[in-house]
Amino acid sequence: MADAPDAARANVVQESADRATRFLSLLAAVDAPRISGDRIAVVVAHPDDDTIGVGGQLARFADVTVVHVTDGAPRRHPEWAAYAELRRRELETAMALAGVPADACVGLSFPDQEAALQLTSLATRLAALFSQRKIDIALTHPYEGGHPDHDATSFAVHGAGWLMLQRGERSPTIIEMAFYHAGSGGLSAQQFAPVAGVQVIAVPLSTAVWAFKQRMLSAHASQAGLATQFSASVERFRRAPNYDFSLLPNGGTVYYGSVDWGMTPARWCQLAADSLRELCWAQPSI
Repeated sequence: MADAPDAARANVVQESADRATRFLSLLAAVDAPRISGDRIAVVVAHPDDDTIGVGGQLARFADVTVVHVTDGAPRRHPEWAAYAELRRRELETAMALAGVPADACVGLSFPDQEAALQLTSLATRLAALFSQRKIDIALTHPYEGGHPDHDATSFAVHGAGWLMLQRGERSPTIIEMAFYHAGSGGLSAQQFAPVAGVQVIAVPLSTAVWAFKQRMLSAHASQAGLATQFSASVERFRRAPNYDFSLLPNGGTVYYGSVDWGMTPARWCQLAADSLRELCWAQPSI
């Protein structure tokens, strides 16, 4: 017979799995225009990531908070403060199209390309936000080595859940959105890096919804080519697997290792290891 802690953990795992199944089923039911009953947080690295990942569904969420980890402005930008303000205005324009008010958009204001430098602080702040807003579902990035800020956001969302569980609180169920990663033929966009045994649902966008999403992407005018690069007529989602953040994702094939985004795979591993120790976070976990 399982002891009490094991039984309690099994109950938490099952509850989260049931919540994920129900939510993904609602997402897949495209004829259901409104998704209510869950308090949803869309937690993304940059302004525009929300639209890329779930822009076709945002208007369906009755209770949503959109959290941006960074301000979208690298500190090496020659006019970074003005650029950050521009990106915020673009974000508010895109969110208004989806009916998401400005006060539902929470910016944590970490510098673009530097989220991995503050993993422990980021996880702690997200845990507080999830607890305060009683979040049921957290939609976020997969851990797959596309962008270091994406991976930092994934780490922090899972870390926030870990912290909440240690305090005896119910943590949100984590659902992932498809972004990009290094594939066998180059950059693979709006697809997941495969994880054995994890089911992906593809939600088709009608012609009208696809066109609407393109308008949202076009609102981010400072991001040249965004609407063209992320033009898929489906959005993909899955329940987050249990990651071991002490290891590089995607079998060690990390896209950001080949571009100048302020992070190397070796440095990521060190930063993640440091934060895992600071959080006393056993890997892998729920």
